[in-house]
Amino acid sequence: MLSVGLTGNIASGKSMVAAQLENLGALIIDADRIGHDLIGPGGPVVDAVLAAFGKGVAGPAGDVDRGKLGPLVFADGEARERLNAIVHPFLINEIRLRLSALAAAEAREDLEGGPVVPMIVVVDAALIFELGVADDFDRIVVVTAPDAIRYARLSARGLSPPRARERMASQWPEAEKVRRADLVITNSGTTAELETQVSRLWTTLTLAAASPSQRKDEPG
Repeated sequence: MLSVGLTGNIASGKSMVAAQLENLGALIIDADRIGHDLIGPGGPVVDAVLAAFGKGVAGPAGDVDRGKLGPLVFADGEARERLNAIVHPFLINEIRLRLSALAAAEAREDLEGGPVVPMIVVVDAALIFELGVADDFDRIVVVTAPDAIRYARLSARGLSPPRARERMASQWPEAEKVRRADLVITNSGTTAELETQVSRLWTTLTLAAASPSQRKDEPG
């Protein structure tokens, strides 16, 4: 199994890249979806989040209302750190559990004489570097886009200029993520241009997956 961390700052188009990789055959673990489940009805961190931020962020179904919580944490670095301290340990643990389960499933297939086609698992997560889990992956792919384009995309989603700036400022600088990346996708052109880049990326990943020395689940 080749594990790939796919990251990029808000409105870079990371989720588009994940969708295209899934169409090509990758298995996707969506960190944002896991995060939704953690603070959704019956989620394991709902009580802790409500205790930290008050009933004012409670949703109608015994969950946390992201629409109410978001403005609080993006506008206040201390509040964001408080939320991260609650949510991130659960998020990291769940991602690692899913990766381990997939690696174990692939190993069982190998023992049973199943198809020897290495699995490529992509974890779609905006905060891979911020979470300190980059070393969990065989490859890190960063999706980039100029600030002006990302700002325009956020505005098109209905975010006000102050909210857009807050969310962009809350993440690591893109240049630092690029410096630490193994592979970079630049999403500043057309959908067709992005698809061409992702196709090339897929070729690179499949070649790496086929080489045991390129994967952490095999001896070098």
